[in-house]
Amino acid sequence: MEMAYIQAENLKHKRTFTKTLIVLAPFVTALMNFFAPLWFQLNSYNWWYILLYPGFLTLTCALIEQRDNGKLKYRAVASLPVSQNKVWKAKIGVAGIYSCVGNFIFLALNLLGGFAILVINEIPLTIVICGEIS
Repeated sequence: MEMAYIQAENLKHKRTFTKTLIVLAPFVTALMNFFAPLWFQLNSYNWWYILLYPGFLTLTCALIEQRDNGKLKYRAVASLPVSQNKVWKAKIGVAGIYSCVGNFIFLALNLLGGFAILVINEIPLTIVICGEIS
């Protein structure tokens, strides 16, 4: 039953900036650091976790909360025969899912950018997922 609430909350954000932000924030981080190939991976983690991830998380939570807080000020949700506790848990769950997806996209872009710099400039990777690359 909880999954239905999460799916409904996710559906509310279809074609909104919230979904675009999940891809845009990690991509901007990778793009900002592509011009410093020697420190690409270290700079990406620094920029992401110090500056862009807190902003991404704040905007995501604010946009999720703002969706129901329009003209009706939650009266549309309050009049439904659903548990308000479950609705708020679904909002928190969706924010957590969006945060995890954004972090995985960031990880993939960071690794792909590191491999691209390794191939193009022959600068070794700073951060490797498993083992060492020779």
